[in-house]
This record gives sequence, structure tokens and C-alpha cells, in this order.
Amino acid sequence: MLLLAVLLFSLSAWAEPETIPAEEDVAQQVQAAYQKTENFTANFSQKTKVAMMDKLVEKEGQMIFARSSGTEPGRWVVEYKKPEAKKYTSNGTTLWIYRPQDKEVEIYDNAADLVAKEALVFLGGLAHLDSEFETSSRKKMQGEGYQLTLRPLKKGAFQKIILSVKGPRYLVTEAVVYAEGGNMTRYFFSDIKTNVKWKQDPFLFKVPQGVKELHP
Repeated sequence: MLLLAVLLFSLSAWAEPETIPAEEDVAQQVQAAYQKTENFTANFSQKTKVAMMDKLVEKEGQMIFARSSGTEPGRWVVEYKKPEAKKYTSNGTTLWIYRPQDKEVEIYDNAADLVAKEALVFLGGLAHLDSEFETSSRKKMQGEGYQLTLRPLKKGAFQKIILSVKGPRYLVTEAVVYAEGGNMTRYFFSDIKTNVKWKQDPFLFKVPQGVKELHP
């Protein structure tokens, strides 16, 4: 389930509305916030319930996303640090999958074809979610904020995605992804930063010395 995280993530909204919106306006508020955000980074923890094996898989890592604009595709990095190191990097065209323990990196020249279209909407920053999802929202039963449910307009990799959104800036603090195969993945996001300035491009993977390049 390449990412989704990949998903993911794309995770936070940074609008500063003066008033809390009506529930039916939550999706528009989130979308508008992403349209104003160039990039963001976040730490995440991930818990996946594998239906066929009745097993819970836990992972931790960091993600970086840059919103797509015009003809420029979305760029992203998802780096798993626990329990096993693995790093996905995409500049929108090329995808690198680096496994440091194996000293190998897989390189794909068709990044957009390897990720579900719904996921690419997230990777683009949730700026165009209304073109890919049917949305609904409600106040959370416990705690503050809203739950925003996204259902793909076309059948794909996911049944639905539920985002927990908290005001006043409408940051997405949690996401639950229900896959078509029955798996469920819950993401928790922390240490979110926006509009970061980098000295080096994080979306261009430089192959370390001694690492074997694979072109599947």
C-alpha cells in the first residue's frame, strides 16, 4: 500500500478562519487551506491492521510534501525509520525506493503510474479533493474538531479515508485509510511544519556510494 502514506498525508491544513464553519463547509475549508500552502513536513506513526493475517503492523517515520501547481507535479518523501528503514522519494517524475539495509535503490521513471490517483490528490496537498472524492463531515463524538470522510468517486485502492481536523487552523492530526482489500491503516501526525525553506532539494535522491541501482 505504497503510501498511503502516501498519503497521506498530505496532512495538514493551515487556514485561519475567523469562525468555525458549518459542517458541510469543512471540506471546502480544508481544500482552501491546502491551496495556500506550498509544502509541509510531519512526523508520523502508522498502525495497519492486516485483515487476512489478523495482524497489527506498526511503523514510524517522517514525510515531506510539496503541493503541485500548474504543470508541476506534486513532490514527496516518505521515510520509514522504525521498525525497518525504507525511503520513498519522488520529484513528480522519478520514484526512488531506497532500502539501506540491502544497499539497494529501485528507480522508476513513471512515478505517477505507480501510485493510486486518489493518493496523488493527497500528495498534491488536498488542493483538489472535490474532483476525486465525495465528502461528508460531522463533529467528533469525543474531543474537539471534525471528522471529514472522503469516498473516491471512482473505484480504486481505497474504500474511504477519514480525517480528523481540528481548528482553528484545521490541521489534520489523524487519518484512517480503509483499503479495498480489507486492511485498515491509522496515521497520527505530529511536529507539523509548513512552507519550509531547504538548502538542498529533498525531492531529488542522491544514490549513496556503494548502493546498487535497480531499474525494474
